[in-house]
Amino acid sequence: GVCPALVEGGAGGTTCLGSALCVRAGGAGSEIGGLELRGGGGGIDLIDTANIVLSNLHVHDNDYRGIHVERATDVVIEDVLVEDNADTGIFAMASDVIIRRSQVRRTTPRQGIIDTGRGIVVSVACHDDASGLDCDEDAPASATIESCVVEENELTGVFVMGSMVELDAAVVRSNFESTPDGERGHGVLGTAVCDTVGTTYACNASAPATVSVEQSVVSGNATAGVAAISSTMTVANSVI
Repeated sequence: GVCPALVEGGAGGTTCLGSALCVRAGGAGSEIGGLELRGGGGGIDLIDTANIVLSNLHVHDNDYRGIHVERATDVVIEDVLVEDNADTGIFAMASDVIIRRSQVRRTTPRQGIIDTGRGIVVSVACHDDASGLDCDEDAPASATIESCVVEENELTGVFVMGSMVELDAAVVRSNFESTPDGERGHGVLGTAVCDTVGTTYACNASAPATVSVEQSVVSGNATAGVAAISSTMTVANSVI
């Protein structure tokens, strides 16, 4: 019930991933709304928790992810504006989320980290270790994205790895970045689980993403509107 312009998070802290606001197991059942969260290492972290509602938020200008959800269940994100963050706007890993009536835009790459700058990421559990990126195909995520606008992110609008996403009545547009070789960027990209070991990047076709796009508009993305790598993509009643 407080104007978001009058209540905002600080510049980040030392808990969780250095975000302005962090909810862990003890905060299960929390409802968070009416806040502006900006200028921190990250906006919001939800880790090892459940039954969380985020609503009426403005998460912007953070040096890391706008909203990070990890090993959390029954998370609802609604009526939020996530813009001008780094790495990822909304990141859901090994979690169950519903995102509706929200906007995710202008996500930029994280400083010094290639292949970042995505609007929404829905992924199996992954972590970096000494040998590279290690992902657990048995810990997928799932997301329903309803009536959302995902636009002007520098790499990908919606990225799904080894997980399940339903995209309904959404607009995914103008996601691209400029490189020395030209522009690149996908609207909706689904891929099987991929690991990096040293310089080797390998994907497991037995752990695909499953993506459904319905009643949506996907337009103006540099590389492809929708793309599937060893995964299942269903598109119906949409404009691509």
